[in-house]
Amino acid sequence: MKEKINFNPIKITLSLLFLFINVISAQAQVTKQSSTEITLPDAARFSYRSSGVISKQDFLTRNSLTLVEPYDTIFQVASFRLTRIRKGTTPVEVENIKNGELLDSMRALISSSRPGDKFYFEYIKCTDKNGAVLTLKALTFVID
Repeated sequence: MKEKINFNPIKITLSLLFLFINVISAQAQVTKQSSTEITLPDAARFSYRSSGVISKQDFLTRNSLTLVEPYDTIFQVASFRLTRIRKGTTPVEVENIKNGELLDSMRALISSSRPGDKFYFEYIKCTDKNGAVLTLKALTFVID
């Protein structure tokens, strides 16, 4: 004896809709995870240091922010902001949104620095080949 199968078009439609919603939700979660920012302290360096007193000449001889191992093989500096704080004046900010290199305007800012000026490398963002974003701890230097 053959069993008769009763198809309910409403149940089938609802099941397919439920499946579709689950697939879309899973894709959204994957996208959200790949663009999630991770904060990682002490991975960036400038002049082999993360902070401290630095001479204007030493500051100017360096070309870029670097990353410590093992991050240097996985990530690239994508952007950062250099801020100069001088007592009694308004802070000056210059942003590089392309890479970890010092821009000419940053070099000019460093060239015009005086002893006691503070420089902050802030909002340091790194990316990997899959688009994951790392936010790094700020670096602080004082000109001697």
